[in-house]
Amino acid sequence: MRRMLFLPVAALLLCGCATVKVSSMTADNRMSLSHLSPGMSRSEVLSVMGTGNCVYNCDVVSAKPSINVRLNNPYRTETIQTTGKTLEVIYYITDLKNNNCVVEDDGLTPLVFENSRLIGWGNNFLSEAAPEIQKKQQPSERQVTMKTELNSMVSKTQEPQEKK
Repeated sequence: MRRMLFLPVAALLLCGCATVKVSSMTADNRMSLSHLSPGMSRSEVLSVMGTGNCVYNCDVVSAKPSINVRLNNPYRTETIQTTGKTLEVIYYITDLKNNNCVVEDDGLTPLVFENSRLIGWGNNFLSEAAPEIQKKQQPSERQVTMKTELNSMVSKTQEPQEKK
């Protein structure tokens, strides 16, 4: 009997957040921000915020079936070289504006680290910590890549099938 209970529980744990809705992930990320404090180590922050990936069910083209896209949590990281210091920025998804399979930059919350210690979070903090960085108005490289991949998948599904 114990074995029968162990296997389903183990399978759920191994799946990570693959079965969690992305709306739950963004809500969890927003709530986890309140448990952060400056000075935390990178590993402590990742433990509080969580890691893994989730499935995002979204619409590429209206009137077509939706598709599932796997989103990483954290979504992306970058290293920023500023005057006299190097910052690591880890971005978590905290808001999805629409259902078009694109994660917008304004839906991400940056967590800013210096020497592997959290020094702050949020877009306002990032712009103060690295004032030479100007927010780009164009979509990020990841957004463009994602749109290109999705458009390719849609066009393949729309191609007429050859008759045999």
